[in-house]
Amino acid sequence: MPVSMLINGPRSKIALHMRKTLAEMDESKIRSSIDWIEQQPKKYNVRPSGFSSNDLILTSLVKFPVSNLDLGYGNPVKVRSRRDISFGGTAVIFKTSANDDGLDVYITLLNEHIQKLEQDPEFRMFQSLSKL
Repeated sequence: MPVSMLINGPRSKIALHMRKTLAEMDESKIRSSIDWIEQQPKKYNVRPSGFSSNDLILTSLVKFPVSNLDLGYGNPVKVRSRRDISFGGTAVIFKTSANDDGLDVYITLLNEHIQKLEQDPEFRMFQSLSKL
C-alpha cells in the first residue's frame, strides 16, 4: 500500500488492508521464510524484495524481550537496528533498555529524503527543540 494511501486514503480501507495482510501471515508462511533465510550463505545480505522508495516498513519488537537476552556477557545495555541498511523507509521500535515504558524508534531514510525532511519547517522546529 503506497504511503500516499496511508496519508490520504480512507481509514477503513487502510484497516482492511492491514487486517488482510495479517490474516495471510500464518505459521507456514513464516516457517517458509525462515527456512529460505537459513539456506542463504550470506544471511546479512538478505533484503526484503518488492519494496520501492515510497514504501514504509514498520516493525515493532516491543513485546520481544531483547533487553533480557544474555549472550554470555550479561544483558545488553542498548539495542539498535543495523546501520548499513541500503534502503530507506524502515522503522523499528524497541523498548528502551531501561524498561521504563519508553520506546526507541530507529528510522532509516535515503539521503535525498533526509535532505527534504531537513528543509521542512515543521521538522526544523522540532530539530531545534532537541538541542535544548
